[in-house]
Amino acid sequence: MDLILYITNDQKLRRTIIYFIIGILIIIFLGLYLTGVIYAPMPPVSEISQMQNALAIARQSNAPEFAEKDFLECLELYDSAMNEWKLQNEKWILRRDYSKLRLQVRNATQCADEASSKAVQTTGSLEEYIDRNIEELKQRDSAFRTRFKHFPFNENILKEHSTAHLRLLEGIEASKRGNLSTSFNDLIQAETGFYNIEREVDHILKSYFKSYDQWEKWLKQTLRTSKMNNSIAIVIDKMAHKCFLYKNGNMVKQYDAELSINWMGYKNYEGDNATPEGIYKITRMLDKGQTKFHKALLINYPNEADKKRYAQALRSGAIPKSVGIGNFIEIHGDGGRGKDWTNGCIALANKDMDHLFSMVNTGVPVTIVGSTVPLDQLF
Repeated sequence: MDLILYITNDQKLRRTIIYFIIGILIIIFLGLYLTGVIYAPMPPVSEISQMQNALAIARQSNAPEFAEKDFLECLELYDSAMNEWKLQNEKWILRRDYSKLRLQVRNATQCADEASSKAVQTTGSLEEYIDRNIEELKQRDSAFRTRFKHFPFNENILKEHSTAHLRLLEGIEASKRGNLSTSFNDLIQAETGFYNIEREVDHILKSYFKSYDQWEKWLKQTLRTSKMNNSIAIVIDKMAHKCFLYKNGNMVKQYDAELSINWMGYKNYEGDNATPEGIYKITRMLDKGQTKFHKALLINYPNEADKKRYAQALRSGAIPKSVGIGNFIEIHGDGGRGKDWTNGCIALANKDMDHLFSMVNTGVPVTIVGSTVPLDQLF
């Protein structure tokens, strides 16, 4: 009995010792972690942001053109600073030293400021530069609003455009008050914003237009069939927001079209608020009283290509298994609202819907493409 008690007590003692050692190790680990957090050197994040902004200002001040040598030197200083930042971040947190980085960042910022000043002086007086820039930015702002009024931008792009537009207005007001320095800075920030937006939109468009060869193939097939059979065909151009009516391969009528709020790209599943792309046909014609809209032309979405793409997306996990592929895609009336609002359909003004309805029958092909013209001819 005494032996059993001795063994039991010995086990408890060993367990206590193990727990004690683990506790000590945890305390040491937490101490090291907190020491690293508290005493670790901090990177000059705000200074780096100022450097990047100074380079953007230099770029928008035409420094690459009018102060080329200076601007190239700035870029070299910027690259050196970024390499130094990467080098320090790869070290253990307590061994990092950002003093060299801070010096490089200051030098690059100063270089960019000097390049901006030199470029402005080269291109003329500050007042002339501001007047010229205001007109250019107003044109870019107006062009953006006109070209992309139906574009399904994400919230970040809309916010950035709003900020750039506000900076432009502030720059104009500062110029009117004779505060040229403030106006200059506002306009540079506005131009940087417009530049970033235009670059992002260009990336989005180039990515979207990777499907152009497929769109062109569908379009040629549709028009060739229309011409051979002397028949009617409908083509939806999503970028142009147009519905084209063809007969014998020739366009005879076009209508303004409104799409879904997320129209860019394929429709992948029910509830994605996307307008599909592909070759379809009218399966039912719904007159007044047969639809909640003015009139409607139901098409055969999903077609075989849609079903195949949906199945692949399910297998890959790109979409949840709980969502269906969707259906009931129509060309319908009640459009003319001046904005995209449908859940996947194409909406026409009622008078246009009446005309289109009178020209077609079931079986008429409906080809929906991202664009009927290539990107380099779009704007």
